[in-house]
Amino acid sequence: EAALAYEEVTRRYKDAREFASQAALGMVKCFQFLRTKAPNNYDATQYQKALEYLKTNFPDSGKGVAPFLLAREQQEDGKFEEAAKNYELVPPEGAKLYDESLYAGALCRYLQAKSLLREKKDAKGALSTAENNLRKAIESFAREEGIPDDRKKIRKELDAETRFILCDVLLLDAVNKPDQVLTLMEKADQAYEGNADRLSRA
Repeated sequence: EAALAYEEVTRRYKDAREFASQAALGMVKCFQFLRTKAPNNYDATQYQKALEYLKTNFPDSGKGVAPFLLAREQQEDGKFEEAAKNYELVPPEGAKLYDESLYAGALCRYLQAKSLLREKKDAKGALSTAENNLRKAIESFAREEGIPDDRKKIRKELDAETRFILCDVLLLDAVNKPDQVLTLMEKADQAYEGNADRLSRA
């Protein structure tokens, strides 16, 4: 029913580009969920049609959708390394999806490293990749030129969560860079003013 509602909104309000593009993306996500949870030819076909419609009519919103949705599915299944690789395929032109992929991909790299540590396996390479990707995300979120206000707000939220994960990485015995945590969170009072939960975590 949600997919049908998104489809109706998309076609009825096609001229309202931002509104319609989000509805088209919602339709893709619905059929992606349906085709993976209960595989069948109908939902698989509808997913491909919805994805093609999104790419054709709203190319900016459609960029990176396929790898993003696959990565999300893999992340939910605990396949963190595969998920990270697909998140990293989402191009900067994907805008909001790119922002979310920077965070989610780095998170998956971190979760993969934690899994290796629990299994008493060598996690040095995974931790290094996680640290580098988390720093890359923070650097990206710091850039504001040409970024719409609604996207800036989301990027600020993602930046906060990314910093907390990086702090966790830096404090691990296998990394042991506690001095860098202070630098990373030195502006927490201003950045998280009014957010008691984040201030307590900082």
